[in-house]
Amino acid sequence: MLRGIIGMGTDGEKHTASLLDSSSELPIIREFFDTPERIDTNLNDLQTIAKADLIVSWPARVGK
Repeated sequence: MLRGIIGMGTDGEKHTASLLDSSSELPIIREFFDTPERIDTNLNDLQTIAKADLIVSWPARVGK
């Protein structure tokens, strides 16, 4: 997980952070890679705390 340094609020206002600021209005990025079943469980959990249109996912492959 990491916190973004700039984000757009629901009101369309831009929120930024300085070195001395850790605003709660900035986005949090959670990145993970796992089996499809575990991904589905994690996505379901995330949808209980975040709007579905704020979640981005895509398939990935390991190896060749």
